[in-house]
Amino acid sequence: MPHLPLVGGPRGVTSTLDLVGPGFTLLTRTESPAWRQQAASGSQTGVPVAVRALNTGTQREADPGQWERLIGGTAPDAALLLRPDGHIAWRADGPAAELPAVLRSILAHR
Repeated sequence: MPHLPLVGGPRGVTSTLDLVGPGFTLLTRTESPAWRQQAASGSQTGVPVAVRALNTGTQREADPGQWERLIGGTAPDAALLLRPDGHIAWRADGPAAELPAVLRSILAHR
């Protein structure tokens, strides 16, 4: 996961790296009820998924527009699914995707 500086957040949160873990993390640009619902359905597979937003009531990107550059697009509801080790496992343009199926695919033994 690339480092993006954040400002105005809780003590100790100064970067996107501070939002990752300890399990799977779904990183979104803003707080999204639709993504929270996807994460809850993903957690029903037995894999807990934490949802973290870059831009909240007080926390925001230090340099607006970095999120779009990071994910390579301008979809306002885009999200990244991060593995516990901080690597990007999946990218989506919006919450219409089925997170439980994605998690099963990522964790499937081949």
